[in-house]
Amino acid sequence: MTQTPAPGTAEPLSLLATSTERLLATVDGLSQDAVTERSTLPGWTRGHVLAHIAYNADGLRNLVAWARTGEKTPMYASPESRNADIEAGAPRPLAAHREHLARGAEALAADLAALPAGRLDAEVFLLNGKKLLGRDLAWQRMAEVEIHHVDLDAGHTPEDWPPALVSWIMDRTVVGFRNRDGMPAVEITATDTGRTARLGPDGDAQVVTGPEHALFAWLCGRSPGHDLSVKPGPIPAPPTWP
Repeated sequence: MTQTPAPGTAEPLSLLATSTERLLATVDGLSQDAVTERSTLPGWTRGHVLAHIAYNADGLRNLVAWARTGEKTPMYASPESRNADIEAGAPRPLAAHREHLARGAEALAADLAALPAGRLDAEVFLLNGKKLLGRDLAWQRMAEVEIHHVDLDAGHTPEDWPPALVSWIMDRTVVGFRNRDGMPAVEITATDTGRTARLGPDGDAQVVTGPEHALFAWLCGRSPGHDLSVKPGPIPAPPTWP
C-alpha cells in the first residue's frame, strides 16, 4: 500500500525523488573505470562518493526510526565504522553501487513517507552532533544527494540544486556559520531571493553577493566563489563545512 506522507513532507519527498532519479541517471552514464577515477573531494574517488551516498541512506533510516519511536538509534555505530564501510565499498563494480543506491533510496523514501505527523518534531542527531527534527530528514537526504552529485564531477552543478533545498540548507548554514571559528567577516546578499546575513566577527566586513545557490556553493566548499561579487576583494575562504 502506498503511504500518504505526513502534512508538510510532500514537497521534500517529491523533490528528493527527482534528485535521486537524476543521480541514478548520472550513474547510468558512467563507465566502470569511473569508479576509480578522482572525484572533486580530496582523497576520494567517485567510488568513495557513491558508497558514501548509499550508506548515508542506510544511516538516515536509523534516524527515521529514532524519530518514529523515540528510541535512540544512532546514524552509524561510530565514525570509524562509517569510514570503514565507505573504504570497503568504494571499489565495488558500478552495477553494485547503483543497486545499493537505488535499494537504499527506495527504502528510505518509504520510511520517510510513513513517518507519522505527530513525530515530525522529534529530535534526532547526526553523526557530527547536529540536531535535526523528523521533518528535516528528507531535506537532509536531498542535501546529501545533491551536494555529492556535484562532487562526482559528472555534469551536475550547483545551478542544478533545487531552490527550495538551497533555501532550507542556507537557513542552517547561516546559523552555523554566524559565529563559527575561522569564518571571515562577511555580509552576504542573495541577488535572486533577497536573503541577507552577517557572518563572522564584528568589525569591517566584505560584502559578498550573488545567486543563493552560488553563495551556498562557496560556503560549502563546492565553488571558489568566482561567480560572486566581492567588495573589497579577493573573496575569503570560509571554514570547512558543515
